[in-house]
Amino acid sequence: MSLFRTVFQTVAQNRLWDFRSSLVLAVSGGRDSMVMLHILVRIAPDPASQLIIAHIDHGMRAGSADDAAFVEHEAIRYGLPFVCRRLAPLKPASGESAERAWRQRRYNALHALRVQIGATGIATAHTATDHLETVIMRLTMGAGPRGFLGIRTRRDDRVIRPLIDSTRDDIAHYAAEHAIAWRDDPSNTDLSHPRNAIRASVIPVLQSINPRVDHAAVRASRMLEREDRELSRWAERILSVAGWNRVLPAILRADVFFTEPEVIINRCATAIYTAVAPAQTGRLVTDHITRLVECVTGRRNHCPLPGGAEARYDGQRIILIPAVSPAAAARSVYPWTPGLWEIGAYDVLTQEIDAFEDPLPIITEYEIQIRTRRPRDSWRPPDSESPVSLSEHLRIRRIPAILRDHLPLAAGPDGDIRWIAEPGIPSGAYFINELGGWIKLTCRPRSAIKWIMS
Repeated sequence: MSLFRTVFQTVAQNRLWDFRSSLVLAVSGGRDSMVMLHILVRIAPDPASQLIIAHIDHGMRAGSADDAAFVEHEAIRYGLPFVCRRLAPLKPASGESAERAWRQRRYNALHALRVQIGATGIATAHTATDHLETVIMRLTMGAGPRGFLGIRTRRDDRVIRPLIDSTRDDIAHYAAEHAIAWRDDPSNTDLSHPRNAIRASVIPVLQSINPRVDHAAVRASRMLEREDRELSRWAERILSVAGWNRVLPAILRADVFFTEPEVIINRCATAIYTAVAPAQTGRLVTDHITRLVECVTGRRNHCPLPGGAEARYDGQRIILIPAVSPAAAARSVYPWTPGLWEIGAYDVLTQEIDAFEDPLPIITEYEIQIRTRRPRDSWRPPDSESPVSLSEHLRIRRIPAILRDHLPLAAGPDGDIRWIAEPGIPSGAYFINELGGWIKLTCRPRSAIKWIMS
């Protein structure tokens, strides 16, 4: 089968593109991306209105500007829109690889462009050979079973891979047949990079054993991908019963996990870890998941997570805590000052309102501050003149000790607490200011999806 037919079949059978909407094409100027461009121009019913060429210039080596100029020239020749994004210098975070950091920034720039122009997807030129290299590289770095999934044909974030069923040799033959010009990236010959070393030394050996090993790797990964989806659905059901709603802090039932198979517990831990770990902390490795599995199943009482987050097991519950900065822990604000703040492990939004919207507690005292707890705080129950120890009140409510210092609360000048945020779920209250106006306070777990202030 010709490469053109292979790509067309990949796109159609996997429903990567509907042939009506627009696509952002990530074109580096290398051979793979130039072949992808050539084929998609042939496939698109109206290339000039449906395809947008995007080039990301990292500016990290001599000649990168020439690459951008080359791609722009090709865009003009094809009559297609061209956009170049030049990234500012980058210093990777501690423990993060530069390659990983640049890749994330590259995708961020492509996604921003896709949203800006209203395109339905981003096409990258990853091949079956790239897929094989990725699987090998992940395994050498300690990835778990999901490392075998390699490069997916379609990602959840609308990134598609039209060339994923084609090998690098297929690409080379097509480029020669159609006299396609491209630019070589000198960094691809630097064997200090693991992928380049695998490409130069490992892939040729595997191809000598099986010339179609690239295709074999893709087929195997697709079978695993179907199983992976079913396991993920099973794990999502278990997590839902346990009380997981993808926000932090969170309190999960531990007993839910005790009777489940190990493979599902592992998948649950992976889902939690992926949601908790900041994207910039680096790769997900087996050791991280193993520690979290031990915590979820009660074999470990504490498990540190990337970015300063942590998981704890207290015999009946698993408590997941996000990292809290000293500034967020110490912050104190007046509720009638409109704004959005980080207080403890929560985001706190205060807004002036004209009418009540929800059945929330109403606090009519003026001298109220929103902050986290302090040593001598007391709890005054509604309609009561007899305050009790705040620590005792939190204990009676069975709020885990590790969460108590992270909850925003409404405190009077005497240290009496009038309101406390609910652990792990959105909550709020209404306050009245000195002019008789109403303020709505909304408190949400820090890692919940951000909402837009109206």
